[in-house]
Amino acid sequence: MASERRATIVITRPAGQSSRLLALLAGAGFDTLDFPLIDIAPVADDSSLRAALDELYLPPDAPARYALVVFVSPNAVDHAFSRLGAPWPADLPVAVVGPGSVVALTRQGVHAPAHRVISPSADEADPRFDSEALYAAIEGHFGTNGLAGKRVLIVRGDGGREWLAERLAEASARVEKAAAYRRMLPEPSMQKWERIHALLAGPPDFRHAWLLTSSEGVRNLDELAHEHLTADETVQLKRTPLVCPHPRIAEAARGAGFDRITVSGAGDERIVHALEALFPLDSAGASAQSEARRESGGFGGPRTSERVRERIEPDSFHIRADGRQIGHRAGPPTGSITHD
Repeated sequence: MASERRATIVITRPAGQSSRLLALLAGAGFDTLDFPLIDIAPVADDSSLRAALDELYLPPDAPARYALVVFVSPNAVDHAFSRLGAPWPADLPVAVVGPGSVVALTRQGVHAPAHRVISPSADEADPRFDSEALYAAIEGHFGTNGLAGKRVLIVRGDGGREWLAERLAEASARVEKAAAYRRMLPEPSMQKWERIHALLAGPPDFRHAWLLTSSEGVRNLDELAHEHLTADETVQLKRTPLVCPHPRIAEAARGAGFDRITVSGAGDERIVHALEALFPLDSAGASAQSEARRESGGFGGPRTSERVRERIEPDSFHIRADGRQIGHRAGPPTGSITHD
């Protein structure tokens, strides 16, 4: 059944990591297609990870004990904790990039006030959830060069950005890295490719958009498109609206040839509101959606929805093929990292 908005959103996060977003989109009247562009799997050899995790339990006064452990994503949290043989040491600080990782830690029993969890603030009007914001939070907690000479463990996927490790090393921390999972190029099923072919071949009023939440996902989509799409379909794909939560991802998409890009800012609510701006309802449909949200408490209830809308919609902007940003912004671009 077609959605009230007659728009389908292609969700490209790893499988099983979009349940809340899917519920928000359904409540806003969107159809969705789950089309993961990254598969997450355990590392082939976890001996280095296990050795690093064993050192978490050194005596508190041991000179070689870690002063801080950083998890770059919820995947890093989940895969590392599955290999722990004991509860997390209560006196060992942990740092994470964003709210998703905070929730992942909470599932593992690691949360304030029993534990010190360092993360960028989610309460600011224009929150950022990336390596830069995390480094600022770490520096705010330990002080400038407060980790000098001390061991810091970064738990991440294989590869990933080096920015945070480099900044910590420049501050004289003894940085070590351990891979807890690996990212792989998926092979979507024929049924899902049939849905993509149908979307790209649809009439002009059969609208859809893609949500791309990592630069690696952008690269994987470009690679898969060359393998599975015709030249005409690839052209149509590059003209399809994209929504990205971070300017860095948008820049990767622009470099791959996409020319209708909206940067939403961090968080599922901001993503949904950016899509609402791309595919507005007519007045009758808007009234029906508003009533449905009041009844269901969508976005935390009607008053919360109004506050979120006031914060989010001015922060969305578009990037044209020539690199110019189009749209109203209340401040500097915000971002969120789904994968390191």
